[in-house]
Amino acid sequence: MKVNKIETNLKRNLMLHSSYVTFSHTKKLTENQVIRIDPTISFQKILGFGGALTESSCYLLSTIDKNLSNQILEEYFGKENLNYQFARISIGSCDFSLESYSYAKQEDLADFSILHDKKYILPILKSAQAKNSTLQFLASPWSPPSFMKDNKSLVGGR
Repeated sequence: MKVNKIETNLKRNLMLHSSYVTFSHTKKLTENQVIRIDPTISFQKILGFGGALTESSCYLLSTIDKNLSNQILEEYFGKENLNYQFARISIGSCDFSLESYSYAKQEDLADFSILHDKKYILPILKSAQAKNSTLQFLASPWSPPSFMKDNKSLVGGR
């Protein structure tokens, strides 16, 4: 069985490099037996594939040449390229943010704001969505707001 492997590796000067890996049947317990595909068995429907658009990746895309940033987004989200269907985004800061932040610091959420995301994150999300109008976002928090935690900090605690 042949599987198309797409790899980006700066050390090897590869950018979305496509190559094929061949898996064959063997009776030995080797890594070739890791992937087994039986097209007659279906457990779930795959909705699509994607990647994370964190604050740091959005920041980096915002600081490079606009044409290069556009090309990168086209290669990931463009219909004629990888055609990513999902982008995972964080609700508030994550481990790939430029700093720790939350959308609200007060329990009554009176100070709720997404202003922080407007600088780097939202423009890149809109650019990605322009490449693929059916792009879906999966938003997940890395930490609850500090007022919900025992140490009153976004870092550590419970």
